[in-house]
Amino acid sequence: MTGYLGTTARMVPVAPASAQSEARPDRFVIQQAASRRWAFDTARRGGVQGREWAVDLGLLDAVEMSAMDEFVQGAWGAGPFRWVSCAAHDSNVLTPGQSILASLDAGTGMDTVSGWSPRSVLGPGRVVLAERVPVIPGQPVTVTVDTTGAATLTVVFRNGAGGIVSTQTSAATGTLAQRLIYSSPSVLSTARTVDVEVSGHVRAARPQVTWTREARPWVPGRGAETVVIQSGVADPLVINPAGGYWSGSLSLIEVG
Repeated sequence: MTGYLGTTARMVPVAPASAQSEARPDRFVIQQAASRRWAFDTARRGGVQGREWAVDLGLLDAVEMSAMDEFVQGAWGAGPFRWVSCAAHDSNVLTPGQSILASLDAGTGMDTVSGWSPRSVLGPGRVVLAERVPVIPGQPVTVTVDTTGAATLTVVFRNGAGGIVSTQTSAATGTLAQRLIYSSPSVLSTARTVDVEVSGHVRAARPQVTWTREARPWVPGRGAETVVIQSGVADPLVINPAGGYWSGSLSLIEVG
């Protein structure tokens, strides 16, 4: 599958990864004295750890190599960029913080259809769970959230400038714990992002966005809003009139 790198207005497919690793640096810095030990939390805002990616792009043709190398050489600027790995768009495009409600006034947990969630937001007022989540025109998208109460999931599609393109909803049937799902088989050509909102709920948790036609089991978000390209490699292997083949890799670091 293909990872996407770019901006809110335009996400660019970077050649399919033959291998990818996602690392989280040590959560705590430890300092020690003779009789005491201190732990300093290095987590980012909301208690979420920063991440690093090593992406092996394998064998690239000339077109694939150029798409990757333009980022490395600075044609798109220094960044930071959005990053949606091949794992992210098949599982959860949201950032880890968005998916666990890190920046919201999340209260106690709730029983969801798939188990206990340690964080949830109270209703019944409108709550924006995530904003400006990237989508790809012409490709599918599915948005879900776990709720209790007479909840409504609202999905707002926006263009690259932030204007509303379309608003879609999915309403609960009854008031017991359930998963609200909205799916579109093809994102409109003018849409670039979605906002995820919920209203009318007693509690809501575990928002999710995937670039798939159907809902996937919930996992914490894997997308990233601010990464920089630490290094990139595009080594020529075979050069011929058709452009040849290259060996490519990227090293990305989450910042902010």
